[in-house]
Amino acid sequence: MREVGADLVERGYRSFDLFHESRWVDTLSISPSGKMEEHRREEGWAFRFFTGGLRVHSYSGTSSLPPFPPPQILHGPSPFDLLPEGIPSPAQRHPGQESDLWKELRDDLFGGAAGEVRRLRFVKGQREFFNAKGAWGEYPFSWAEILLVTPTFSATLRSGDVKALLSQWREAKKSLQPCEGKRLCRASSLRFSPWAASQLLDFLIPYLYRLPLYTWTGNPSLSLFDDPLLAGGSRGYPFDGEGVPAQRRAILSKGTVVGRIVDARSSFRDGGALTGNLARIDPWTAPLLLPSNVELILDETTDREAPQVMRVEESDLEGGELFLRLVLEDGTTTLLAEKIEDFIRRLSRASGEKALFGGFSVPPLFWGRP
Repeated sequence: MREVGADLVERGYRSFDLFHESRWVDTLSISPSGKMEEHRREEGWAFRFFTGGLRVHSYSGTSSLPPFPPPQILHGPSPFDLLPEGIPSPAQRHPGQESDLWKELRDDLFGGAAGEVRRLRFVKGQREFFNAKGAWGEYPFSWAEILLVTPTFSATLRSGDVKALLSQWREAKKSLQPCEGKRLCRASSLRFSPWAASQLLDFLIPYLYRLPLYTWTGNPSLSLFDDPLLAGGSRGYPFDGEGVPAQRRAILSKGTVVGRIVDARSSFRDGGALTGNLARIDPWTAPLLLPSNVELILDETTDREAPQVMRVEESDLEGGELFLRLVLEDGTTTLLAEKIEDFIRRLSRASGEKALFGGFSVPPLFWGRP
């Protein structure tokens, strides 16, 4: 494990967490002096690492270092633009392939031509993320699936290599027609597969309803369907434990967490990528609620009015227990929970639900996979 950490340190990574399935397993941290601290250890792990402001992650069933994974969401600039200095991007390693793909996709999807596109995800089966050679950086897009979801268009592109992927995207664009300036709209002849149609409905219907969420505070301004992507950003936690922007909110009142959490994660273990807005969370999946994935709304203030949350810390107590601590901009700290299980139970009691899946009288259609 330490060899893996040392290799990552050489590549510029400063902190990363290790997981086993959905269960928190291990945390490695790098001190300013370069010393690596290992808090827990267990065979069979997955790891998540941080590159500046972008967090990406991947899974591995072995203790060998996997190659750099494909980005699971592209929102704005290419994630590879944010690699630490000194780490070559796939475009540098594979001239004329990734560079062409990124340029065309970025121009089409984020340059105005298809400005409606809200989600572009590169995904791969959990057990197939890594090539047999295990060579870092040589396997960025040897297989990828692109899922496009817009208010008017939904498509899935699968490919065995970068050139084929780019070719499929060009073919898909032929099914689109200009609409309102440079935007692309769905052509009337375009046929949706049942799967694509269901994903589009998952994406659209909640925003049509815009049901206000009346919590115990009676605050109607807290909408269950505030999507961080539609809100113009991922609110500081671009990826959750499954690689999809997640919305997890908790209300903190007088030092006690009494709010709720909404999860927009995708679970490969559920048999496929879920693009809906809700998925159930229960105490058994509590370890998915990592500190970096928790957003707190203080009392009834808005996001802008709330005190700035600088970071949420986690730490091992004697006996392997976990506590969460909130650090505010003014330097004050608030203990969220002595154990993460307590954190979940408090939220469950506050929401009136046995399992935190964002129910709140929302029709089952919106629940997503359990």
